[in-house]
Amino acid sequence: MRPFASAPALRAAAMLRRNDGRCMLALAVLACSCAAAAAAAAATHGVSRPVIALRRAGTAGHGKPAQCSGAGADAQCLRLKGGGRLAMRERDAGDQAMFEAEREALKATLSKVISKNRPIAAQSNSNDNSIISLHPKRMEDLGFFNGDTVKIQGRRGRETVCVVVPEEKMEEDQIALPKNALDWLRLTIGEDRVKVSQFPEIKNAKRVHVLPFKHSMGSFEGDVFDSFLKPYFFENYRPVHAGEIMPVYSAELDQTIMFKIMQIDDEETTYGVVAPETVVYTEGDPLDREADPSFNPTELGWDDIGGLDKQIAQLRELVCGPLLVN
Repeated sequence: MRPFASAPALRAAAMLRRNDGRCMLALAVLACSCAAAAAAAAATHGVSRPVIALRRAGTAGHGKPAQCSGAGADAQCLRLKGGGRLAMRERDAGDQAMFEAEREALKATLSKVISKNRPIAAQSNSNDNSIISLHPKRMEDLGFFNGDTVKIQGRRGRETVCVVVPEEKMEEDQIALPKNALDWLRLTIGEDRVKVSQFPEIKNAKRVHVLPFKHSMGSFEGDVFDSFLKPYFFENYRPVHAGEIMPVYSAELDQTIMFKIMQIDDEETTYGVVAPETVVYTEGDPLDREADPSFNPTELGWDDIGGLDKQIAQLRELVCGPLLVN
């Protein structure tokens, strides 16, 4: 007798089938978008080239749909793995209007189902590296209190820690981040979403090793601890993340020096709070920007793809959008 599949196995199989279909749809959109870009480029040189539109065969659409039957079926249609075909024909104004309507409908749907702990990145009005802002209603929904330490997850697996404060003069679906956090998390303002969560387990650090970057020191030859780090950390209870880069400004010298958190306590500690009893030390030579992976990242992302901004945005909606719903 054939054994019944378990519920987790059935869910996993369904997810695999759904992901396959999503990938096929993303590839189809990419093919259609690249064709549109090629046609636009050709038009600038006076060359007339048709733009194709993709639609599942047999469904209603603007204009005369191509049929996936007969001798020209293979040339006109794209065969789908899950069955059926996508018909190709010249795109018209109705297709573009339909695409825009579908896109707006998708955005409206996602705005209703996206979790409240995934706000859209925005630029903070504050220059403080450790402060982020959320709307009071969103803080209440997430159970945050003024001054809580929170963890923020951005793109490419990057994380940081900050102190959250309420700000009424901002959109409820936004999170205001300082520039250093936006850069570190590789975020695009108004487009990327982050995941923000409470971080009550963070502890006060005993020792924090910090080093400056040589290129940012300029002609400064004094003690970076006394002139920059001591005023920055003194009684501010700043949360820090090992490996992160932070700009520290000295009002007295009117100069900013970039520092890197080299280590917190032992090698296994990733986060900590610089309290009054924390020992901050700067032993070691200044860092070389060219040799540091934080200034020369090796990971690849959407912003490493040159051009085709509209097409990339479409693919990101198809691939990344459903992953935000949870």
